Amino acid sequence: MAEKTVGGTFALEKPGHGPLPHAGAQWLSTGRACLAVFLRKAKPARVFVPFYACNTLYQPFVERGVPVALYGLGEDFLPSNPPALKAGEYLLWTNYFGACGQAEAALAARYGERLVVDDTHAFFAGRHAGRWSFASARKFFGIPDGAFLFAPVPAAVDAPRFDPGPLSYAELKRLGRAREAERAYADYERRLDAAVRRISRLGEEILRGVDCVLAAQKRRENFAFLQARLGSTNRLAPELEADAAPFCYPYLPKRPVRRAALLKKNVFVPRLWTDALVRAVDGFSWERLLSRDLLALPIDHRYGAEDMERVCEAVGEASVA
Repeated sequence: MAEKTVGGTFALEKPGHGPLPHAGAQWLSTGRACLAVFLRKAKPARVFVPFYACNTLYQPFVERGVPVALYGLGEDFLPSNPPALKAGEYLLWTNYFGACGQAEAALAARYGERLVVDDTHAFFAGRHAGRWSFASARKFFGIPDGAFLFAPVPAAVDAPRFDPGPLSYAELKRLGRAREAERAYADYERRLDAAVRRISRLGEEILRGVDCVLAAQKRRENFAFLQARLGSTNRLAPELEADAAPFCYPYLPKRPVRRAALLKKNVFVPRLWTDALVRAVDGFSWERLLSRDLLALPIDHRYGAEDMERVCEAVGEASVA
């Protein structure tokens, strides 16, 4: 029997009939759709956006002709040189890995309602009073689409539902063909865009069946397990708020880790935002290092302590002496 894979794309969750999480949010298809609604409603003159991001984050700005200015991060994942905003300008900040929520207070105090929070790594964070924020369910559950938008002003969306089309990656994952599923999922991702659509019917049905309380609990438990085992060799020092349920365990190893060796152990670890490595902009050495070396170790609700032990063993064996 093939060894169980840890990490990688989700198989579809089972549909259910419970309530949707995050009552009061606008349920859309993608995080980019959420950003598009923000741009349409707020009409910003310019938005400061982090360099450490994938190119798809910038897509809604490019398509709508909204100027952006790139900013760098310090090792605390806050802006290294916080900009002074002029009239009509906003700053978009990401709660990286869902493990930087404590840092948000400083930004909120500085920028108030002109801070936009990207919670795509912090699905369970919920509303940020007086500010725009958005998140994606696809990074947390087996779901074809689904994102939520919290707005400080009325922002009802009248748009057609998203049609996900064929979901071959989910079937391949269910059959245990994990590597084929990863390739199929990459193809599916390329079909998504920044058009404003509401969540698909299938996405909504699946989210109604998710046990969000259990999923959040498992993420906290798995994060704590990896922190206890790997924290001493991690160049980062992630600290969670008591109720945080992070996207991953961000591991920046003190010694290089061979990703190919992890894959041979059936441990799938994504490289976050490789676009930053090749983006034709000078500087941003910290962000490029993160894109190259950081391991986003999986901690989601599919896994328990035994799986986390496998991850730790695989990381140890893949480390370069």
